[in-house]
Amino acid sequence: MADFNSLFNYEDVTDQYDQSDISDLMVMSILGYVIPILFFLPKTAKQNSPYAAFISNQLFTLFVLNIILVFLGMIPIIGWIAKILSVGTLALRILGIIDCANNRAKKLPVIGQFIIQAFK
Repeated sequence: MADFNSLFNYEDVTDQYDQSDISDLMVMSILGYVIPILFFLPKTAKQNSPYAAFISNQLFTLFVLNIILVFLGMIPIIGWIAKILSVGTLALRILGIIDCANNRAKKLPVIGQFIIQAFK
């Protein structure tokens, strides 16, 4: 059985990235969380940055999850569940914004272990 507190103690990987990259990409990362279609923005801002790849991969995974939930939302009965899960993705975006604003690199809770590696 999962511990409730473990959902909010998600993995902090800030020490794996250059702090100047995290600071430089703060605005681009926040924009990516606010406007999901801009998931590629951090990677285009700093192409050789491992942090940019990390954050772009998280943003891309959230974007794909949102697209899947939109399509599932059109199916009767399953749509209700998808709409509830959509609220969860909003919560994940808010947590991502908070982490970026605090210059931290954290894997998103719940989906952090399922990140799509689209950017290297």
